[in-house]
Amino acid sequence: SVGPYPKSIPFKTWSPADHGRQIMQSGQGAADLMHWETGLPDYWVPNGYVLLRCDQRGSGQSPGKLDVLGPQVQRDFVDAIEWAGVQAWSNGRVGLLGDSYFAAVQWLVAQHQPRHLKAMVAVQGFTDFYRDALRHGGMLSSRFLDLWFEGRVRQMQHGGARFPADPPLSAAQLAANTVFERDFRQLLREHTLANNRFVTERTPDLAKIKVPVFAYANAGGLGLHGRGTIEGFRGAVNAPMRRLKVGTGQDPDAMYTPAEVEQQRRFFDHHLKGRRNGVDSEPAVTVMVRRGSDLIRREGSDYPLPGTQAVRWTLDLGRQSIGPSSGQDSSAAPDQLSYAAAPGAAGGLLRFTSAPLAADLELIGPLRLHLHLSSSGSDTDLFVALRELRPDGSEVTAQGAQDPNLPVAMGWLRASLRKSDPARSSDWRAWHPYDEVQPLSPGVPVALDINLWPTAWVLQQGHRLVLDIGGSDQAGMVSFTHPPAGPWRPDGVSAIANGAAPPCTVTLRSEPGAPNYLVLPVR
Repeated sequence: SVGPYPKSIPFKTWSPADHGRQIMQSGQGAADLMHWETGLPDYWVPNGYVLLRCDQRGSGQSPGKLDVLGPQVQRDFVDAIEWAGVQAWSNGRVGLLGDSYFAAVQWLVAQHQPRHLKAMVAVQGFTDFYRDALRHGGMLSSRFLDLWFEGRVRQMQHGGARFPADPPLSAAQLAANTVFERDFRQLLREHTLANNRFVTERTPDLAKIKVPVFAYANAGGLGLHGRGTIEGFRGAVNAPMRRLKVGTGQDPDAMYTPAEVEQQRRFFDHHLKGRRNGVDSEPAVTVMVRRGSDLIRREGSDYPLPGTQAVRWTLDLGRQSIGPSSGQDSSAAPDQLSYAAAPGAAGGLLRFTSAPLAADLELIGPLRLHLHLSSSGSDTDLFVALRELRPDGSEVTAQGAQDPNLPVAMGWLRASLRKSDPARSSDWRAWHPYDEVQPLSPGVPVALDINLWPTAWVLQQGHRLVLDIGGSDQAGMVSFTHPPAGPWRPDGVSAIANGAAPPCTVTLRSEPGAPNYLVLPVR
């Protein structure tokens, strides 16, 4: 593993609460050797592996210019892999293992096809720097990256207070000793489209990956750790073996619980040691599906799982209801419904509620919401949440990677970036290139598609499906972390300063032949 979290800082110091919880849950991990989001030394070494942990250039004890996921980091990682492959203690077969950042960088280095790289296990993380981390639906979503870079990366820079250089660096030298020509936070805000070098250099060409891949996605990783890992699996079409597990729970459960560690080892035993242990005959995809507090295991050969149906549910604006589409949808009567879209606006929310479900409704995969709307301004940000309500009106939520109260699914879109590419789109997902701003004309309706991140959820018989559409995280929506005014996205006036769309009135419209609908991945 190569990354910006210094190898000399043990897990118990880096994140005491997470470390204590993992030790209690797994009973594994030497407190002085266990390192955040990388492999457990006291597990892997006794099982016949050499565990290598490298401080990337510019961090910890490694001098040089600091970068995040960029070309130099990738080249350095290639060098580390090739060095490891020719050591006397090596059989020449190198594997990659890590969580979050240590997963994201794997996809990037694997595209360079190092000669000694033979397998990778990417736990959570992301693959598309723009869509997964920087701008959800084209909207600035960098508050996490801001906090992460300043709190977890910049403070660990080589030459700083914690890792002084010899000779010492001045404050000016330290500030200049990164590959970023200006403040990282400001740099993120400047890249509003996906077709720029800063973004593309940090987004892998997944088709170039030609080693066995095991990808672990967290269905509860809304906002960072969900979509990208699944897209990595789907995009690595030239890998000789692909495996995907979609799990759930807190981060970093996927990295350290005994069952997950054992699965990681069996994958590496097969590809790095040549052991015939049945890995090659196992299902390509495993999904753990939430049903209330229970988990149901589903398996298949691809994702979405074979047999998944794209089922349309139509929005009835007059009744503010949602239900399975019928042949009458195309001749729906004209109607419209408006809400105030402004950061922190009270009441800026439309809710569509289904009838009580006659049977369980199992959803596994991404979702797409198709809307016809107009705005009083030239743009608007759209926030969507899918929820499950009990008969008493209380919500069924689940533990996510960071958030203890996740809804079924969430999605986002900036209306001016609604352009989609039909050739890359599907029933469940529209592909937005995010390469062109198309402002709205006030009062003029447009059609657009909002992608909701993949889910794995059973809505129970007698419960109701609820779709919320609003103008901000603050308008009664579940934010990326609870409470709504969490660290993922700014609130109130600060949201406008950080790139949110200005206040406006948004009007949903239905016309004959142009219904509004939600596409569900029904199993």
